[in-house]
Amino acid sequence: MGTLLVALREFGYTEGKNITFAWQSSGGQAERFGPLPEDLTRVRVDVIVAPDNPAVAAARKATRTIPIVMVLAQDPVSSGFGASLARSGGNVTGLSASDRPIHSASRGRASAPPGGSTP
Repeated sequence: MGTLLVALREFGYTEGKNITFAWQSSGGQAERFGPLPEDLTRVRVDVIVAPDNPAVAAARKATRTIPIVMVLAQDPVSSGFGASLARSGGNVTGLSASDRPIHSASRGRASAPPGGSTP
């Protein structure tokens, strides 16, 4: 997540000033994957960053409207996270483990500079 924070700073975001994070971790306990994204949907976060397939699957089960950014998902199309790498057809975007981007209409929400517009 350090790389994410660096990139956000480059776009003018500073934690505690113009962006807030609700950090949650399963602590390696698979049984916590269900409740974590459900908690995030209750507090109405703007985006969920999911590091791997189990986290993406749990987030996708919890919401079809909040954008989900996957960090290193394995084979996202076969895993059901998107219709294709070119067009996900849903609320999941990000990178697969093969470094091929999976695009979504919601991807601009996570990359717009403060005060900027989104597509």
